[in-house]
Amino acid sequence: MYLPSGTKFRHEWVLQLWHMTSKFHLEVLLKSWAARLYGRAYSRRSGEALLLRDFYYTVEPWVFLCLYARYVAQPDASHSGKTVVYIPHNPFGKWLVDNLEELYPNITCGQQPYPRLFRSQGGVALRSLLRGSAASVGQPRGNNPEKEEYGRDHGGRPLFRSRDGPRSAGKVAAQACLGLEVDSKKKRSDMFWLPNSKIEGDRVLVYFDRPDVPPTPQTLSTVQGRGWEVLALQRYEGQNGQVRQGQLDSELQWRQKLGLLLTAPFWLLDRPGRQRLGHWAWMRTAEASAKTAGWEHVFWSNKVRLHSSYTDVLSNGHVHQSVALERVGGLNVRTDTTFGYSEAMCEAGRASPFDTFLVWGPHMRDAFRKIDFLGITTLVTCGYPFDYMFEPARANAASVRRQLQTAGARKIVCFFDNKFHRFFHTSRFDVVVLYQKLLEQVINTAEMGLILKPKAALARTVLQSSEVQPLLERALATGRCLLLARQKDGDPIIYPCQAALAADLALGYAVNSAVVEAVLAGVPGVHIDLTREPGHPFYEHGYGKIVFDDLELAMAALRKWLTREGNPEGLGDHSPVLDLIDPFRDGRAAHRVGDYMTWLMEGFDSGLSRDEVVRSATRRYADVYGAEHVRLAPSLGRL
Repeated sequence: MYLPSGTKFRHEWVLQLWHMTSKFHLEVLLKSWAARLYGRAYSRRSGEALLLRDFYYTVEPWVFLCLYARYVAQPDASHSGKTVVYIPHNPFGKWLVDNLEELYPNITCGQQPYPRLFRSQGGVALRSLLRGSAASVGQPRGNNPEKEEYGRDHGGRPLFRSRDGPRSAGKVAAQACLGLEVDSKKKRSDMFWLPNSKIEGDRVLVYFDRPDVPPTPQTLSTVQGRGWEVLALQRYEGQNGQVRQGQLDSELQWRQKLGLLLTAPFWLLDRPGRQRLGHWAWMRTAEASAKTAGWEHVFWSNKVRLHSSYTDVLSNGHVHQSVALERVGGLNVRTDTTFGYSEAMCEAGRASPFDTFLVWGPHMRDAFRKIDFLGITTLVTCGYPFDYMFEPARANAASVRRQLQTAGARKIVCFFDNKFHRFFHTSRFDVVVLYQKLLEQVINTAEMGLILKPKAALARTVLQSSEVQPLLERALATGRCLLLARQKDGDPIIYPCQAALAADLALGYAVNSAVVEAVLAGVPGVHIDLTREPGHPFYEHGYGKIVFDDLELAMAALRKWLTREGNPEGLGDHSPVLDLIDPFRDGRAAHRVGDYMTWLMEGFDSGLSRDEVVRSATRRYADVYGAEHVRLAPSLGRL
């Protein structure tokens, strides 16, 4: 849905949430001593990140309702008065109501009395805090005769390593998500950097905690053949003891419980206007403490020093993991795998909890700098992490290209759609219209070839819908259209570069990561941004060449390109923005990430504190690859 300004509803919604989260941080959270006390008691580094993310999550539906009421439920001429938006359990008091009414002047916000929230959610937090729960995997807490202290973290907590030498002093833990075949240059892998590091296989732990990524026999054979440890953090059918089983539930120590219980009434001592905020902060940190305890015990019992996960960057689970690693003296390291983060940066008003974030280039480095409210995340530019796939994909794409050329195609287009949802900025309607236009074009243009590469498995796309399927069948019958799609989830993945390298031009719906991957592989690309994403740098550097916000203009440019020899208009030429996307473009991103991870682990092996480990590794990276490619977390000072 477009607003009168021409902006999509979703963009405006996210932008307002971004502004409100920023204001909440400066005007409310930093001025409430009780909220800051609870946040710092939970984590000196990431406590505020937890509260900011929870604030965002809490107010998200209310901003949605106010925006909807402002633009959709406006009273007509026969009605007078204001629209009323009812806000239940508002822990942010008059500040939130005033800000919503300032943003949306035709709306009055009503709210439920806060004492009801205290009785309902306060009881939930207490029960979560006090309940006993299952023991986590590993040895029980306490002294371990097989470990010795080798240093202390920034908070003075002891760090341990095994007595059998530094080789087993600490491990790298990675979530199973993208794949684990590190030897293949044709696939993405969670441990893509490992062969280019000096970290041995016996220092790697892979854990399974996603229902959509079970430990299959093939995966287990790959992992165990490399000497990696395997841990399952949820029950999977048919495993029968093949994988060591663990749990994330872990009971808090009695000291932690007592501390949380004793500090529970402190919010009553804050100023009357901020008491409910302090109570909300206590509830959030009390609930998070139990979740953090589970991860803390998993990391402690498995001697984890470095951790990497590719789950959605906005998940609050990253906060729990970062705090758990802070407590055991480890680091949470994230490698960016997608380019679609310009608008999502506003979503990440749920501030960054990571210790180090490895990004492609300056565009995403600057975007992540904005969400590092707390100055705790070190940013390292490494390039596109899967650029090692380009050369093998080029050889395989040649056969696809010959097939289309044999059928008469002279110029070949590859199209990448996008996921859609009623609350996303993308929409089903846009995807259907794009498929219809492109299929009609290939049917009517004898010299055009078309490769369709849907993001999801075929059953979850619009290609089998009544609006698209008849056209698809006619296009396939020409021999100049190919469908490269998984039939179902779990089938082998077809990666964007494998499809794009068979084409002369890549097209994508919205500002599209798949198109960016195609461009980095050497194929011109165009983003048909029917979402009209505001503020994206592509509009500044290449409107009408690399990005279009009007479908008819995009199709006219495509038809013109089809009729000309070569590409004299420079359609899809990303040259002005290539350095912003990836300043390296040398196929060696995995080597850079491998070097950085090696230097982090060497720092731990040398007995450095976690802060010194990051400083040392980042300094070495800057010396080798250039100081312009790093930004040390402001909380750590200067290199």
